[in-house]
Amino acid sequence: CTLKYITEHVKNAKIFVFDTASMKLRSFSSMENIDYASGKEQSIASLEKLKVLIEDRKTAYNLQKESNPMMSIKEYGLKQTPTFVVIDIVQELYENVGEDNEKIDVLKEALDVGIFVIASADNKLRTRMSQFLETLTNVKTALVVGNFREQNLYSTIGFRENNTDSRFGYIYSKGKIKKVMIPLEQ
Repeated sequence: CTLKYITEHVKNAKIFVFDTASMKLRSFSSMENIDYASGKEQSIASLEKLKVLIEDRKTAYNLQKESNPMMSIKEYGLKQTPTFVVIDIVQELYENVGEDNEKIDVLKEALDVGIFVIASADNKLRTRMSQFLETLTNVKTALVVGNFREQNLYSTIGFRENNTDSRFGYIYSKGKIKKVMIPLEQ
């Protein structure tokens, strides 16, 4: 649903899609602006392409730095072609890269240069020694789809509700949890 929205409403976006073995996002693979990856080889190749894009942004930023020294690299990146990374189950991507932190930490670099990363995780994200996974678990705002108590990314202390209705999710923001209705596509 998020990926469909981006493809329909964000003009000229470049999108990297990392799909699971079930390939639920495969229907987007033929789109011109999408770099689709599923499986180990494709995932590693797409991460390499993303790394090149990040390095290009850093180089371009350094070249323009003299004319606008107050602009951060993230601000500069946000003014460039909108770029998104969509990850369906971050644990599977981590396994696809052989649990190589250097490869997965390219995604942390992407965040630093103004690339939007949208990642889903299963409910058993174990602690890893990766900058990206550490960043993912320390975000200030997140949307949790499904039962909030079944995930272990964010604190559930004092949270009693047990949601089984797929029409609802939860916004986690700075330690507070708010139930929200999620529009479902028919």
